[in-house]
Amino acid sequence: MALIASAGSGKSYRPCPAGVHDAVCAFVEDLGYEYSEQYQKESRKIVIVWEINEPMDDGRPYSISKRYTLSLNEKAALRKDLEGWRGQKFTEDQLKGFDVEVLRGKQCQLHIIQNEKDGKTYANIQAVLPKGKNSPPIQVVATEVPEWIEKVRDENAAAHAKLEKAPLVVTGVDAPPSPKIPVHTEETVPF
Repeated sequence: MALIASAGSGKSYRPCPAGVHDAVCAFVEDLGYEYSEQYQKESRKIVIVWEINEPMDDGRPYSISKRYTLSLNEKAALRKDLEGWRGQKFTEDQLKGFDVEVLRGKQCQLHIIQNEKDGKTYANIQAVLPKGKNSPPIQVVATEVPEWIEKVRDENAAAHAKLEKAPLVVTGVDAPPSPKIPVHTEETVPF
């Protein structure tokens, strides 16, 4: 069987515009376990996908995503972005377990910057901020998980037979949460 490489698909890519945008969380998806050469360990990864309140040429909203390690460790990017989104720090009790799936449908503001690499422009999330006081309600438009997420998930599952059907509960450490740890959900955590 041939394994063919090419210069690219030829699809045009128009990144999210730079600036601060009203957004809504469309998906929180488990990517499974990924091995890091840098840290010499596996860690569970998730991706959060947002839709911003600005249409592309075809009328659909722009979407942007960010991948995270499923951890609320004090240095974790997920913790920093969630605290920015909430506008407050997690309590010690909340750090014991937080269900990230409650983020779906929650609004925020995203500070998006554009970076250039190899002649291409990419949009990146610089910061996640609380929903603006005068932000209009935003409904999620996408109904299906993006294909690339399914592909990453399948690759990780095939490479690492560790993908469990555990709930997406993040704790202050990278270990799976204990069943005795209280899980903070939409009712117990402000958004």
